[in-house]
Amino acid sequence: MDEEFDPSQIIEEVVNHKKKLHPNISIERCDNNVAHVTLFGPRIDFETMISNIIDNAIEALPGKGWVRLTSYKIDESIILKISDNGKGIHSEVLPLLM
Repeated sequence: MDEEFDPSQIIEEVVNHKKKLHPNISIERCDNNVAHVTLFGPRIDFETMISNIIDNAIEALPGKGWVRLTSYKIDESIILKISDNGKGIHSEVLPLLM
């Protein structure tokens, strides 16, 4: 169901949940100029996407490590950058993501 929601709030909720599940992983978030941003769409899909991205990053880590979610606004777009110190995406899989 489509609805208005605050993406920063969803990211914070998911990150806090993942921190409890993975205490040996440093999961950080950095919001730059995205306060008071509202998105319209299926909230649950956005939440699932953020959760899956974090899970994928954690699975690629060598035991301990870090995952960072950085969000910022450019014009009318919200950019979400996910980085980690994992092994990266295999070269044969990368074209499928583009």
